[in-house]
Amino acid sequence: MTLDDAPLFITYNGVADNDVSRHVTSFFRNYNLHINTNGIRTLVATTTGKLINNNKKYFVSMITLAILNNVQNKSIAVAR
Repeated sequence: MTLDDAPLFITYNGVADNDVSRHVTSFFRNYNLHINTNGIRTLVATTTGKLINNNKKYFVSMITLAILNNVQNKSIAVAR
């Protein structure tokens, strides 16, 4: 299955709309909250880091760790 086979958002015309960031920001704006996907990613990474540092690793799945490491490595590469 690909992103085009099962889009998270579609337009009124039924066309796939893959701009998730725009939709997340728009959703939270309806509630007067200024939250975007970077903020959510940062929250997840910070919370995961705190759990690991407090020896509560069993709350963090290996999949979550792999995803966070992948995202953080990409962010570091972009910053360089």
